[in-house]
Amino acid sequence: MSRDVKYTIAIDKLSILLSSELQIVDADYLAGSEIGNYCFNNGLRLCRCSDKKKSKKFKFAFHVMHNNKIWGTYYYMSNGRYRFADNSSSLLEFNNNILYEKGLHRKLQLFLDSTNLEFQKFYEVHLAIDGYDLVKKHYSLTNFDLLNRSQKILRINTSGNNNDKIPDSFTIGSKYSNKYISVYNKEEELERSGKDYIKKFWEINGLGIISGHSMDRAEARFKKNTLKGFCRNLGDLDNPDYLAGFYKKSFYRFLHFTSKKNINKDLINWTFFKEIVIERENKTIHQNSSARIKITLHTLFNEYVKSENIYLLNSILKISDIYLLNNWTSTRIPIWKSEMRGVIGKKS
Repeated sequence: MSRDVKYTIAIDKLSILLSSELQIVDADYLAGSEIGNYCFNNGLRLCRCSDKKKSKKFKFAFHVMHNNKIWGTYYYMSNGRYRFADNSSSLLEFNNNILYEKGLHRKLQLFLDSTNLEFQKFYEVHLAIDGYDLVKKHYSLTNFDLLNRSQKILRINTSGNNNDKIPDSFTIGSKYSNKYISVYNKEEELERSGKDYIKKFWEINGLGIISGHSMDRAEARFKKNTLKGFCRNLGDLDNPDYLAGFYKKSFYRFLHFTSKKNINKDLINWTFFKEIVIERENKTIHQNSSARIKITLHTLFNEYVKSENIYLLNSILKISDIYLLNNWTSTRIPIWKSEMRGVIGKKS
């Protein structure tokens, strides 16, 4: 095996909570006419999902497709199994294979801009670091007796064929925890799941299968309460430095070890990722481009009502057409007119 330590890092699960439910009614805005099959001019499609397993937690589920390739599933109108603060909230989940492709944040932005839905928060995220012999290395560094005494939920799986007593996998925490970490042999798991695209992902990043070494995964799983500072800039979804930094910050105490001789050791060589510093200030996520355009259209309309300049109205219609907001603008104009009547009436 090469002396150079190599890893890959990827998002292995991504669920996003969106505010408000889908409302699309304008036939001119959609290229498709079938009920439950919405087609946008940019190649995005929402196709009603008939799989009951897909929609068991929601009343409605749609396959999200782009150029006939399925990206994931969009759900709305919770039936109560998800505890959302707003019953009109909806959920977007990307398929696992899409998470290993380029341009994840651009896919998310395209979906937001096309549907006029607004980002609310990340609901569930799994971050996966893959590398050679991580189970063996972690086992040799971890004081499991100390972990047990600290009342951390610990589950160790060992097969009967393992003569060196090294576990096949272990988990610190549980699926009921707000965050937990699992370290296991990913190569064996892929033989069962058939996710060949992950093997290709390894190969592209110079992480090939090597005889005598296991390809292991240290997978950190986060739920919404632990994701408040995650990817405030959506572009960081494709930034390995940022993902590694967030991972390290969240699980440092379980990945950093100090021996009796005060020698510090890490399970992961973090310098490989050149991790960035994770800021902890309270920041709001950037508005998506569709939201900014909507604010511009509203401002232009207010100016049009005041000045009666037909150029402004033509600009509103042209911008709406360019950004596929015709339907939204047509539904907002009567509301804006009513608002402006009240403002003008008070001045007079």
